[in-house]
Amino acid sequence: MSDKVSISVSEEPTPLTIERVASMFEALGFNYELEENRIKTGFGNIPMAVYLDANGDYLVIRGFWWANLNEHGKAVANSVIAQKHAQTFFPTYFIIQDEDGFQVVGDVNLFVGPQGVTDSQMGAFVGFFEMLEKELEEVAETVTKSL
Repeated sequence: MSDKVSISVSEEPTPLTIERVASMFEALGFNYELEENRIKTGFGNIPMAVYLDANGDYLVIRGFWWANLNEHGKAVANSVIAQKHAQTFFPTYFIIQDEDGFQVVGDVNLFVGPQGVTDSQMGAFVGFFEMLEKELEEVAETVTKSL
């Protein structure tokens, strides 16, 4: 006769708020700033912003590579991004322009819906931060080698 393991799952989904995400960051010892319904943080060398979109139905994790690319660099980055988009579903990449040049942004959008998520599900989000860090660093390396 085998021993039975009883697992009690009492976690109910709770609507996700930016304060809940900040509490998770606090519990995990992550450095962050909560600013105007947005968390500013970073993983490795990748600055990130975390916020809720579409009335809280989506958790958006946005990473930035402040590349300061010129027009040629932008073309190279667009080529690398097109290759990435052909191979994976996310992150989704795009390029923005500011006074310093062209910057590369990577987004992960997670549908959480109005019912929200459990604390265990929130804990699994950490993997998306790590993945976004790795993916943006890979884009940065590939673009830089091609310039």
